[in-house]
Amino acid sequence: MKTILFYISLAPIIAFGQTTEPAKASPASNPLKYELGFNLFSLTDLHKGDPYYTSKSYDYSTNLFSGIFVKRHFNKNVVRFSYDYNHRVVNEKHEAYPWYSKATGDVKLNEFRLGYEREFSSKKLVPFLSTDLCYNYSKAKGISSAYGDFDSYQDQEYLIERNEYSVCVGSGLKYNLAKNITLVYEFNVQTGYYHSQNLKNNLYNYFDEGQFFRFNPVRQLGISIKF
Repeated sequence: MKTILFYISLAPIIAFGQTTEPAKASPASNPLKYELGFNLFSLTDLHKGDPYYTSKSYDYSTNLFSGIFVKRHFNKNVVRFSYDYNHRVVNEKHEAYPWYSKATGDVKLNEFRLGYEREFSSKKLVPFLSTDLCYNYSKAKGISSAYGDFDSYQDQEYLIERNEYSVCVGSGLKYNLAKNITLVYEFNVQTGYYHSQNLKNNLYNYFDEGQFFRFNPVRQLGISIKF
């Protein structure tokens, strides 16, 4: 009888110990902290067309499969890094008497971004705001000719190096196709400072610098995997 009463007296202590032990989270409930994605399409640098250079009312640049991005999630706060690369062929000819110019070649552009984004939902459709520090580096290489009142040269080789330092502020939407697969759309505005120069010592030699502003209506249309 004493033995039975002893075990009955221990029952509340055992029950308290079981209820106060922290529950272990199941692997399925752990939040996905990392994200790896690919930029599938972008439409950038939308601006009013110059009638001297183009017949279009507006001009822009489009790119396919241009880059990658990685992100680290802290609940709804996200630290991110991205890299984009573009290769464009140059084949331009402009005539407006008494001026004539022609350029052929190519341009290679590299863009690095480090920034932060804030999500405003945890549902299937997620709006967000973003800001980035950006560095752009490009090289344009080819042959150019020009005739006019102030310049006159033919088939001069150029190698133009350009550096840009800027801040980008944007917004966008994410659509969660599944728990770990997301579609991303983002647009932004970009402003900063640039300097460029021709590395060839010839008649086309120049140095240029100043401020710039750029509107990117489709900065990124991408897909990502969370893990």
